[in-house]
Amino acid sequence: MIRTSLLCLAAIFATTPSRAADTSPIDGSWTIESVVQDGKLLANYAGAKRLHEGGRYTMKAAEGKTLFTTAGTFTVNADMKTIDMKPTDGRYKGHTLAGIYRLDGDTLQIAFAEPEKPRPTTYESRAGNGIAVALLKRAP
Repeated sequence: MIRTSLLCLAAIFATTPSRAADTSPIDGSWTIESVVQDGKLLANYAGAKRLHEGGRYTMKAAEGKTLFTTAGTFTVNADMKTIDMKPTDGRYKGHTLAGIYRLDGDTLQIAFAEPEKPRPTTYESRAGNGIAVALLKRAP
């Protein structure tokens, strides 16, 4: 009887999707501190809000700044510390942006390449390298 109950429980848990499986280590609300693309600081991104949740992201400009709202999907490989973002609107709509990330407490850094460029291996954005590096802080 106990064995049968344990087998039933195991079957239920095996077929019930886990909330943890739907989350990533970078899920949550973030405030963008800075974005550097091709070695240039993009000042309009400072203060923008970014929400990562369930494989989707949205970004809204900080009050008083000009930056269109953007959204898309993302997948992370927590073991490899990689991220692939697919914007659903904006400049990169329909493209995959291959990137890397590092999470240190409440600080998230993401480096991603322009479409068709290889995934970055460092968090360095130089003139002409097609790499953008974003620094974000977890929002309260």
